[in-house]
Amino acid sequence: GAPVTLQVRDLLALSKAPYTVAFWMRTHTLGAVVLSTWSGEERQPYPLEGVIDANGRLSVYRGRQGLHESVSTSRPVADGQWHHVAVTHGERRMMLYLDGTAVDSLQTNALPSRSETPLVLGGRPGDGSLSGETTPAPYSGLLDDVLVQPGAMAAPALRALLRKPPAASSENALFLAFEEGEATSSITGTTLEAERVPIHREARPPVTRLRARAQDRQVELTWRARRAPEATFYVERSTDGRDFETVGQLAPNEATPSPSSDNGALRFRFSDAQAPDRGVLYY
Repeated sequence: GAPVTLQVRDLLALSKAPYTVAFWMRTHTLGAVVLSTWSGEERQPYPLEGVIDANGRLSVYRGRQGLHESVSTSRPVADGQWHHVAVTHGERRMMLYLDGTAVDSLQTNALPSRSETPLVLGGRPGDGSLSGETTPAPYSGLLDDVLVQPGAMAAPALRALLRKPPAASSENALFLAFEEGEATSSITGTTLEAERVPIHREARPPVTRLRARAQDRQVELTWRARRAPEATFYVERSTDGRDFETVGQLAPNEATPSPSSDNGALRFRFSDAQAPDRGVLYY
């Protein structure tokens, strides 16, 4: 369907104040704008633009003339799988979360700039062109459960969005579920044009019995999945619980079948030989 346009005057969450934007996405599109408040005009300040690059990774920008800052995923999101994306902008930090995990952060000296253009889902406001530059392609894929609200949500609240739809916590919040019937702004009641298709969402295979054991200067992780995943498991490590780096990956064919008593679950094992030998580690 055509891009969905939300007027900034209706979205007070993006008006020079801390905010949270979260949504589900599924796509194979590369070099595309997922959502944006930027017209492409260099002189225009803007609080938010999400772009998938040529390698399938997602970057979320904020900017003004001469300065465009971003947070990015370390792995592709344009892989045909459902992913939950959340970006929060607090008083001094912009955070990007992928499937409930913080993947990048940016220290900022100011709150996001106010934009006079609307927030667009699936493209840029207007023609989105920049003089002398190639305009990114419109987004082609699925979006669901789009949330825009004031305040930077904490990590536990963001992880809860993977299990249940968000509940708007403010009269200035906006939630779009794109269910049967009209998709409407909870603020203005304005009808939003978008194509609705039946979907089945799951961000990742169900994981059980996740265990970590430190031995011989390395950390061994084990877990089980109730069914074979369609995509690779990525193992990420952090020393502060906020900033994570990818330290390894396991393909579906690297699993070991569990005993029949465990209903055929698959067992995975990963050894982090480069783990720091001091302090608390998060995986």
